[in-house]
Amino acid sequence: MYHKVYRRLSKISNNRDWNNVFFSLLSYLIMPIAMIISTPLLIKNLGIGDYGQWVLVNSIIAVLSIANFGLGNAVIKFGAQYIEKKQIDKMYKMVNNIFAISLIIGVLILVLALIVTLSVKLKEFNYYYIAIGLIVGVRIVMGVLAAVIMSCQRYDISNKINIFINLLTVISTTTLAILTSNLNILLLCLVFTSLIGCLLFNIKIKKILPGMKLKFNIELNVLKEVLSFSLMAWVQVIVSTLYNQSDKLLINILLGSRALGVYSACFQLAGKLHEIPVAVSGFLFPKFSALFEKQDRIDLINLYVKSMIILLLFISSLFFPLFLFAKQILTIWLGTEFSEQNINILRTLMLSILSGTFFIIPFYLLNSIGAEKINTIFNGILSVVSLLSSIILIHYFGLMGAVYGRLMGLPLIIIMIIYVENKYLNIKKFHKLFLCLLLNQLFIMVPIGYCMTIEHSLDLAKLFTYMLIIVLIHGGYNIVSYKVFMKNITKI
Repeated sequence: MYHKVYRRLSKISNNRDWNNVFFSLLSYLIMPIAMIISTPLLIKNLGIGDYGQWVLVNSIIAVLSIANFGLGNAVIKFGAQYIEKKQIDKMYKMVNNIFAISLIIGVLILVLALIVTLSVKLKEFNYYYIAIGLIVGVRIVMGVLAAVIMSCQRYDISNKINIFINLLTVISTTTLAILTSNLNILLLCLVFTSLIGCLLFNIKIKKILPGMKLKFNIELNVLKEVLSFSLMAWVQVIVSTLYNQSDKLLINILLGSRALGVYSACFQLAGKLHEIPVAVSGFLFPKFSALFEKQDRIDLINLYVKSMIILLLFISSLFFPLFLFAKQILTIWLGTEFSEQNINILRTLMLSILSGTFFIIPFYLLNSIGAEKINTIFNGILSVVSLLSSIILIHYFGLMGAVYGRLMGLPLIIIMIIYVENKYLNIKKFHKLFLCLLLNQLFIMVPIGYCMTIEHSLDLAKLFTYMLIIVLIHGGYNIVSYKVFMKNITKI
């Protein structure tokens, strides 16, 4: 028996897709835990004022990082296709051209930071702009280097490096805050950890692609097709950012800061239903791209169907305990009064965010098969519909109207999924199988949910125990469901 278990675990550990999923999830989960530990130490040693500036600086760096113009996504897509066609020399040329563009963007950002520095009268803040510009520039280059590894479908290696760099950054900045309480030194630390990240990614690239030598090279004929996709991917990032931030801006304008605070607190929990599946499924992008370039339609369809089934089973396992114990979680986290007043906001927000999660796999598919323009247009329309719906519904339902506004995009998502499956994959019956699987999930959720409503007040230990029991029961049920439904793939 132990030998069988060992063989199964060895098989799983050697499975690249499993490694990609595991380390993507680990990379996503480890940072919030590290930040929870470091935040009190930073506040204590920096003071609340300087800590606020530290948070602001990191937010600015995150926002400015979208200036990468989608270069990383372009490297992942075309790199995976060139590797599949065994056109390694062509890949090297593409990477060096994108590397050169990223260096140019980094230098331009640094120059812009210097210009802003010279135009600002408050000398004590001058160093911040230069440091921010340097950090953003270095991280754009680092993103391109990470994308080279991801194009080889080695998200596990990329995430291992990211985990190391993120932990190094948190530990070193927290230690320096304790020793010096100086923001300038903390910013300098960010520069060094970003440079270390570039160095580590470069070392790994040379091991995975031995003939790869990074150099500054620009060829317009190489860049033409690649930049066309990267700019479209960049627009997608901007649209996504606007979609995720516009509702908060709207709530602040129409309902005030208190309503925004309630919405933001609930969103921190509900948003995980989308963030975690996005984090663990990113490796599908180069995998779809490689299969499309190989013109392996059967494997492409099988991967899509398998991914959609796993996605539904995964998010239902994630959604169900959070939805069921939402009131108890809110009570323990933010108090009884907040929970009593806003539990309906949280649960409805979970449903609205869950609806958008179903489009994650089609999104990666469209970008990988050259339909990125359709993808961008659809996401733009979805954002506009949700925003306009929120504006109208807020006047009738208050804060809940903003949540309902997000749900208004669900019909469009369903229509788009069916369109993608019919036009690009020519699978006309899968949505029916998917609906059966959804009903299959309700079959177990309803009775368990009814039984659990008997318990109204739970302490932290009981809450964790009950959630663990439900996850185990639901997980076992989903394993059986997956095996049953995968047998029906040939019937679609």
